[in-house]
Amino acid sequence: MRLIFTCFLIGFSLIALEACSPYRMDIRQGNILEQKHLDQLKLGMTKGQVQYLLGRAVVSDSFSDDTWYYINTFKSGKTQQVTQEQLILTFENDALVSARGDVKLPEEFNH
Repeated sequence: MRLIFTCFLIGFSLIALEACSPYRMDIRQGNILEQKHLDQLKLGMTKGQVQYLLGRAVVSDSFSDDTWYYINTFKSGKTQQVTQEQLILTFENDALVSARGDVKLPEEFNH
């Protein structure tokens, strides 16, 4: 009986201790860029095609509608570490002419 009580007391103490540490959830902001969508990007795509594929850009250049910024920020609730990805697309005459950023892009953008 005493062993059961001791085990119960230890288990309850561990649960109570865990409850004292606050839960912090992961926070994701911006565009979620999936590799399967990035692989479908091609030079010459129209703005409409790119928007259909990747969604609306979070930030666009206020002086020119020809530069779109896709930014994704992730903050881990557990470690509080922040990581950020960005993709910058440039258009000329409604056609995609360049893409750069810290995401993996198709080979045709690496020239």
